[in-house]
Amino acid sequence: MSSLLLPALLTSVCALLYGNTSSLPCLCSVSVSAPVAAIECLPQLVFSSSFETPIVNGYQYQPSPSPPWTFHSLSGIGARGGPFDSDGTYAQYGFMQPAHGQPVQIDATLSTPLDVGEAYNLSLVVAARASTASQTASVLQVWVGRDQLVLNVGVSDQTWRPVWAQFIAESTAWHLSLMATPVDVVDQSVLVTNVQIVRVV
Repeated sequence: MSSLLLPALLTSVCALLYGNTSSLPCLCSVSVSAPVAAIECLPQLVFSSSFETPIVNGYQYQPSPSPPWTFHSLSGIGARGGPFDSDGTYAQYGFMQPAHGQPVQIDATLSTPLDVGEAYNLSLVVAARASTASQTASVLQVWVGRDQLVLNVGVSDQTWRPVWAQFIAESTAWHLSLMATPVDVVDQSVLVTNVQIVRVV
């Protein structure tokens, strides 16, 4: 099978298996051993992973309803052309605006629970607010369940960049939490999008 045909084939298979892949994306793996190519597609566990709903104009704090996301304190959804994003790469994204030493959190309910002992890949794309000038904007932590820390990373670059981690689920978790903690007292907002969790196959 030509490698040039694989991306289109994977997209078609995922669409057939899971329907609208923009609202419930799926990731696919391919193993080719003549004469058969085996394809396995799994839906990722974070619905509305790019904060597609509700549609906002510029930005909105604590938009509701916004399943599966719950926004706390100074957090919400930003849009292309708003004051948070510098380059307009993404149509919408989540933001956390920690200041005065206080962390800010966004939570999500997963589409299905994690299986204890199984390996998962977490990936997301992050950036600092366009107006942030300090060397390190904030520390972003990602938790699954109530107490399993799976990612801890500093966010200072105003250009979007991918970050990822692989972890073993320690509990049958339904919850995902993103927490931004400021390094000092100024506005050090963290932007996130394309938040994905997929079981390792």
